[in-house]
Amino acid sequence: MARTLRFAGPGPHTLEVRTISGNVRIEGGDGGDVVMTTTRSTSAQSTADLEAAQREVTLDVKDGTGTIQAVVRYGDGDTCGAHEHSHHDRDWPDYEVRYDFTIRVPRDTRLVVCTINEGHVDVSGTRADFELRSVNGPI
Repeated sequence: MARTLRFAGPGPHTLEVRTISGNVRIEGGDGGDVVMTTTRSTSAQSTADLEAAQREVTLDVKDGTGTIQAVVRYGDGDTCGAHEHSHHDRDWPDYEVRYDFTIRVPRDTRLVVCTINEGHVDVSGTRADFELRSVNGPI
């Protein structure tokens, strides 16, 4: 799915992307809009697990402020980089939901990116501060 997102107010502007599984590719360019394309893929062990994944895993996107957010949330609210949850002591469901992002941003956009499982983070053409995290993939 492709969508155009907009910052509000004068800079500095920040793009925040958080996903549990998936790649994040960001390219800086001219212009003031953010163009984001997402691809969701889901695998499950049963039809019931697939239905649970469709219900429980969402992509929350917020724009219209100085920060644009694209955050993949699991039913219990877990997100990449959320320190208040313990990912080690939980029972993970019998499904995997992967979101892959391709995003074009204005060159001076500050970036906050986090992915965990098999996610590559690839950034080019930007010139602002950044915080990039990938637990099980390259940056």
